[in-house]
Amino acid sequence: MSFTSLLNEVKEILEEELSRFEVMMDRYAKPKKKKNGKVIPAKIPEDILIKLIIGDPTSRHEGDTEDVHPDTLDEIKIQKVGKYVQWIIKQWLGLQQVTQLEHDYSPKENSPFQQKLSLLQNLFLEDLYKTTEDLIKFDRFKSQIDASKRDINKISSIDELYELTKDFSLEKATSTKAEQKEKRKRDDVAYIYDGNRWEVVVPQTKEVSCDMAGPPLTRWCTASNNYNYYERYSGQGPLYIIRDKSNIVSGGGKGEGEPKPKYQFHFPSSQFMDEDDRSVNLEQLLADGGELNELKEFFKHEFAKSLNKDFGDQVQINYPNDAVSRFIGLYGFDEFFDKLPKSLKRFDFEKGQRNYGGQDDVIPPSPLHPKILNFPDLNVLHIEGLLSELPEEIGRLKNLSFISIPNNPELTSLPESLVDLPNLQVLNIRNNPKLEIGPRLQEVIDNGDITVVR
Repeated sequence: MSFTSLLNEVKEILEEELSRFEVMMDRYAKPKKKKNGKVIPAKIPEDILIKLIIGDPTSRHEGDTEDVHPDTLDEIKIQKVGKYVQWIIKQWLGLQQVTQLEHDYSPKENSPFQQKLSLLQNLFLEDLYKTTEDLIKFDRFKSQIDASKRDINKISSIDELYELTKDFSLEKATSTKAEQKEKRKRDDVAYIYDGNRWEVVVPQTKEVSCDMAGPPLTRWCTASNNYNYYERYSGQGPLYIIRDKSNIVSGGGKGEGEPKPKYQFHFPSSQFMDEDDRSVNLEQLLADGGELNELKEFFKHEFAKSLNKDFGDQVQINYPNDAVSRFIGLYGFDEFFDKLPKSLKRFDFEKGQRNYGGQDDVIPPSPLHPKILNFPDLNVLHIEGLLSELPEEIGRLKNLSFISIPNNPELTSLPESLVDLPNLQVLNIRNNPKLEIGPRLQEVIDNGDITVVR
């Protein structure tokens, strides 16, 4: 082949790649105008599409891609669109379907749908480097993967890609065991808890975070060798690494001879992750019988920070969507009631649901603390999904006019002192299958003095 022929072939290849890039930009990043004049917005913003393209390890490009945003697009030249780009785009667009499992679609910017979608998209981009690493493994070790999954289009999600590739390593140990152990004799780690099974440490630098918990030990972005977010998160508050003393790392490489990192907690951002960087139910882990129960009191001060605010005379708590409710779920009402003003008139506690790995989020039912009696002006009491018992002394709250205690499956009885509440008008006891009403209270209900919602 002559040199001229070789140049022409290279030119054709480059033109083909450029054409493919332009087609992709036109398909996803350009708004479309219908015949009736209506403009359909672009499916993906141009800067985001560039990020997704360069997230494919088989793509080729020039320019600084560390901080891609609309003002820097002219500095980036895509030379080749990689073979996994279309799959990455599919995962990105699929975030809308994931969001619609929780919220009805809405184009309004501040709607619950758009807020949830924005959160998922930000996390997707933040963790895109992990997908890149998994695609590198997939590309390199494809022959060792089950034959039915060697086509990327047969892999349904980023999580499935990770499961298929997590046991492959791109690294090799670069130092001896003795050198690794000597390296870990350092002062840039705060060792703040040493219990029966668990140890809690806080790395003080990005370097030590990577050394203690970097891949393949975990997938945390705060310990990544590449795109590392340690500075972002540690600047907001401590990054607690919970290490399993019953599982000592062996086999060379990072963490040799040390307890294996299993969880990382960051309270300011409410991110509680396992070693695979998946959200865990912290309340279940810390509750009685939970895997991390020995750390329940240790982390109490972090949950208690939510109580350091001004509460008005109307308090509404929505578990598990606010930090106050999470404190109550773990530590009860006692300290919480101490923070409320004596002039409290209305108290609402509603329990929703979260789902972790197919299991619904639950908090144990508990009696209402007698400190509720410290609020003589209380007019409305609403507790849902948490209550196992009302105190008999509740009859002293003479201003109560509305008591709502639905969806408390462990509630079995009501105090007879409710008949002594002169202003009580409505009693909501819907969906309490074990609840039995005593004769005195039933008589008042039958006389029509109290309206009951069943």
